[in-house]
Amino acid sequence: MGRTRAIGGRCSSLVLTVVAVVLATACVPDPGTPTTTTTTTVVAADCSARGFGVDLRGCDLRTADLRGATLVGALLSGADLTGVDLAGADLTGAALDGARLGGADLTTALVGSVRSGGVLGVPAGLPPEVELRNGYLVGPKVDLGGATLEGADLSFLRMDGANLAGARLGGASLVATSLVGADLGGALLDTPAGPATLIGANLTWVNLAGAVVGSADLTDVIFKQTICPDGAGQVTTPQTLADC
Repeated sequence: MGRTRAIGGRCSSLVLTVVAVVLATACVPDPGTPTTTTTTTVVAADCSARGFGVDLRGCDLRTADLRGATLVGALLSGADLTGVDLAGADLTGAALDGARLGGADLTTALVGSVRSGGVLGVPAGLPPEVELRNGYLVGPKVDLGGATLEGADLSFLRMDGANLAGARLGGASLVATSLVGADLGGALLDTPAGPATLIGANLTWVNLAGAVVGSADLTDVIFKQTICPDGAGQVTTPQTLADC
């Protein structure tokens, strides 16, 4: 029995040695066989592109002629527009988050549904009723969905039709702010930054479904066909959120 085990042990060692040699041979590339290398090419944005939905992220556009340019839905995140004249440019639905707008003239530009945040620099001019607050372009029909506007001064502004769904507005001042037709669904009006102040704000036709009102000051707020936070009904008359 001892002899049989010894033979078995030698056979096992022999088999393992043969397998190891085969594997080592298989892992060594044949010098005569060409190897294929796969590379990934990163295509830079075409900074000369214009039109609908063009990708201009991170582009240096300081010397570009963008007067009257069509940039509807354009991706301009991080783009440098310092000192650029955007007279008559259509920026509807464009993304301007992180863009450099110092000295840029947007006085006659179309900025409906524009998305922003982290905007750098102070523009030379903005469209009527549009303001730069806390790095965001705020005004009628702008897209501020999910924006962080805690502590922002938005008082006396006209923000009719703006998208503020999911926006953080704790501690913000919206005294006498017009929000007619705005979407505040899921907005946070009371956060660790404090409750928002909406004294005298106009919330006619505003969607408050899912909004966290908390201790927000709603003194003299105008409610008319305003969708309640529970989404189940509307505030009509008497004009008070407690009517929900």
